[in-house]
Amino acid sequence: MASGRVLDAKQFLGGSDNVLNLELLPEQTRSFTYDFDANVSTYNFSAEYSTVLIDTLTYSVADGTPNYASSNVIGYFANIDGAGNSVSTVPSDHIDDTNAATGVVVFTVPANRYGNNGFITPSARTNVVLTILEFKWTNTATTPNTVDSHRFTIVERYSPDRTPGDPSAVGNPAEFVTIS
Repeated sequence: MASGRVLDAKQFLGGSDNVLNLELLPEQTRSFTYDFDANVSTYNFSAEYSTVLIDTLTYSVADGTPNYASSNVIGYFANIDGAGNSVSTVPSDHIDDTNAATGVVVFTVPANRYGNNGFITPSARTNVVLTILEFKWTNTATTPNTVDSHRFTIVERYSPDRTPGDPSAVGNPAEFVTIS
């Protein structure tokens, strides 16, 4: 359990039941098809993400899913997009709402969420890079507008085209910032 102002990862995420957990290589993407079973052509869709560092990560013995109960968020990355931003907006071409009138929207998790050159520790169970992504939809046909979302956690795994190293190290292009 975290003390002071630092949240454990489960508190930061809002509970493990509120998110979809993924493990991806930085260059990987994944698409999700949402069927709202209603016309959603008046909805606005968007997505944003940020990347944090957790101190340790364990896995459930029963099903292999990440267990954040003993993980603490120890910092974040201030330059995940190469332009000095700690939050990035997912490009609109990753949200396909061409069939929104039939209720179908396809959302694609983008590649390179943690910057093109950020350090990742191979086989990391400590100092784990974790991207938090929120896909959001706003129903503009109601007053007041209603907003809902899904959140994803993406454990960023080492890939041979990345620089191996401690993500919290000075010199990491993703610019680690400690949360104290």
